[in-house]
Amino acid sequence: MCKLFTCKGEQGLYISHKQLTKYAIQEADILIQMNFEDVGMFTDKHNRTIYKHGREKTRAMLPEIEAAIRKLRPE
Repeated sequence: MCKLFTCKGEQGLYISHKQLTKYAIQEADILIQMNFEDVGMFTDKHNRTIYKHGREKTRAMLPEIEAAIRKLRPE
């Protein structure tokens, strides 16, 4: 169990993170959505798993990413 001060601090950071994420999504040209409900924002123990899934998801979206780049930088 965490101390009350720590929990409130983490809650504030979580809320700020959610708001920044909403803003970033609105401005994004490409959105690579990941589902990591079991991964906490304050832990590093899942970094390899996150990296692996992110790489796989990005590779799968390469045609869409390349199309967005061509749209932004027509040759």
